Amino acid sequence: MQGVQSDKDFKNKATISLKELEESRMNLRILTKIDYGIGSKRSYLLDEFEQLIKMIATLIKNKG
Repeated sequence: MQGVQSDKDFKNKATISLKELEESRMNLRILTKIDYGIGSKRSYLLDEFEQLIKMIATLIKNKG
């Protein structure tokens, strides 16, 4: 049956997603530090990353 995964599989995939989000957030912070790109878009994206990180972390915590 496709699409069915164990809690362990879900947690592993969510953990990978969390690490990717954190890496992307760090890269965006570096871009902010060197003032690269449009400031308002960077701020918006940083806020989005923060919200996604909180949601994924909560999912991992509640599944564990």
